[in-house]
Amino acid sequence: MQPGTAEARAGGGAWYSPFDDRNAAIAVPKDERQSAPTAAAIAVLYAILNAPTNKPLRCIITNEQVLKNITEQLTGWNDRGFHNVKDARVYKALLSHLRAHGAPTIFCKVDKKGNLDAYRGSMSLAEQASLGIDQSLAYKTIKGQNKAKPRPATEHTIGKVQHDLHVESHVTPMAEHLWKSIRDPELPQRIRDFLWKSMHDAHRVGRFWKHIPECEERMMCAHCNEVESLEHILLECDRPWRRLIWEMAKSLWPKTPDHGSWKEPNLGIILGTNLLEFKDAKGKSAPGIKRLYKILITESAHLIWKLHCEAVIDHENEDVPDKETYNRLCQVLSQRLARDQSLTYKPRWKTSAKPRVLQMWNPIIKDPQKLPLDWIGEARVLVGIGPFNNFRQHPP
Repeated sequence: MQPGTAEARAGGGAWYSPFDDRNAAIAVPKDERQSAPTAAAIAVLYAILNAPTNKPLRCIITNEQVLKNITEQLTGWNDRGFHNVKDARVYKALLSHLRAHGAPTIFCKVDKKGNLDAYRGSMSLAEQASLGIDQSLAYKTIKGQNKAKPRPATEHTIGKVQHDLHVESHVTPMAEHLWKSIRDPELPQRIRDFLWKSMHDAHRVGRFWKHIPECEERMMCAHCNEVESLEHILLECDRPWRRLIWEMAKSLWPKTPDHGSWKEPNLGIILGTNLLEFKDAKGKSAPGIKRLYKILITESAHLIWKLHCEAVIDHENEDVPDKETYNRLCQVLSQRLARDQSLTYKPRWKTSAKPRVLQMWNPIIKDPQKLPLDWIGEARVLVGIGPFNNFRQHPP
């Protein structure tokens, strides 16, 4: 109401269905920008907050600018710290709760013909809100819930990662940089989910089972008879696939002056690998070398975790045969190589990423002398892991 004046008041509406208790008229707080896009963004935030986190959510948005902001701009704004972004507080809260929503979220433009009832319902609620309905609901929506207390397990893991990275690089990263690093879009979603849960120590292993009746024995590693933790599973357990996978990853690391020696993984390096810096023999930053190490470390750690889960859940703690472990890692790395080929075969930007991809993979592809210099468009390019018999056999 009264747009363009000091008395302007805006409101949004979240409409679910007729007579639904969740329908809400949400007045924009006085300390926020009084505009239709602000009101629409707050209404979307309200919908996300009130949706079950384990069920898909479909948001039909009436404001095209808000739809564009969420689907095209939000990630970039976050990378730039929401600098000079209108309604930054609203969009920060929206992004935070979107990430916490475990199921798919779909945003789409309202179709006035196909969604006439929804359109009329939301506009009616928005009009009610702009007339001065209590603003407490909007404040609660923007703030979400009271600021969560730090989880001791999360704080402990972050401290461990910071310590390990300081020992390796003599620099202690800030916690927010750690969280940002595991959201790297170059990492597959399965890897990002794995790293996020690992940072929170949220995997159901070890002490998770301590106080659950009739499950206490799951706290111990069935193979080593020690308290099971993620660090134990990835780096200490005597399971044969763990040793074999790390041995294979190390064998792939190119033995050149530019690449230097292999960095033996620890928990901090696995979870914070994106913050490690690599330099070539001339002391120049080497992003291709960094990316190769990141792929080897994250894919190896995730496969170890995956094989552990399969053994415990599906195979009654029986060991995975070495040959199967070998084939699984070969497959995972070859899939990453094929993905890079697919993404760089036709340039998506004015500057092609092809030279960087070629430089990164050239040292570890199979039979490079049989391939053209530009093999991006070639089929059946494989990662050159040595024959299975080259690796030490690990008795079950």
